Amino acid sequence: ACRRCCFLSRSRCCCCCCFSDPWQHIICCVLCSRTSGSARIRSTIAAFFSTFPTPTTVLEADVADITAVIHPLGLQPTRLAAVKAVSHDFLATDWQEPSQFKGCGKFVADSWKVFCKGHRVSRGIHDVKLTQYLAWVNRWDAQEQGGCHDHKPQAQVRQQHHTEQKPGSHNTEAGT
Repeated sequence: ACRRCCFLSRSRCCCCCCFSDPWQHIICCVLCSRTSGSARIRSTIAAFFSTFPTPTTVLEADVADITAVIHPLGLQPTRLAAVKAVSHDFLATDWQEPSQFKGCGKFVADSWKVFCKGHRVSRGIHDVKLTQYLAWVNRWDAQEQGGCHDHKPQAQVRQQHHTEQKPGSHNTEAGT
């Protein structure tokens, strides 16, 4: 298991923290919003990504299929709209931060910085679990003297998603 998951399982941190893939991380944050983070929520998130692993699969999916998978989370119309909008904008825009997406606020942007970009400074981060994680990982790094990180570079993963864009869509970032 990755270091993040070891800390997160002990601290009961948000369930979105185990996704270093930027799209999955952002979608997980959207889906976990206003939930308890219980085992049922985590299994619903796992089922969602098993069924819809990429932004393209979300964009091509029937609304009823997505709604059925996210039903245990509640607030289906709101979550569905946000998931569809984030998936579309993730591929179609030259976004810089997740806060540019519908349904994504400060927590999503801060957690993306920490878990997808490798940000290690707690200044400006107000979420208790994120600051606890940063304190823990910084102590771990100090003990390991810069040990191995398990983060994929965000640009690499983002490019991976852009190569599988929705048929007939225009990939502005890749210039095609």
